[in-house]
Amino acid sequence: MQQTFTYKQKAREMLIVLVPIFITQLALMSTGFFDTIMAGHVSEQDLAGVAVGVNLFFPFWGSCLGIISGLTPVVAALYGGCRHEKITFII
Repeated sequence: MQQTFTYKQKAREMLIVLVPIFITQLALMSTGFFDTIMAGHVSEQDLAGVAVGVNLFFPFWGSCLGIISGLTPVVAALYGGCRHEKITFII
């Protein structure tokens, strides 16, 4: 028998998933924001250095997070399918 969910139940489930992701993204982006603000109070050269550093760091960081996020469902599917020997190969 298939269970049906109301809109309110679906919205609640979505918020349960959304809140930790939102907090994580906010924390990650705020580091670059506050670094830029603090460096701007020191000097123009420091501000330029932080801006370049943040713009080089975040694409690398985002790529790594994307790969890790893509691995999670694959590993979960293998684990759920009792194919534990393939998990090591995927990782």
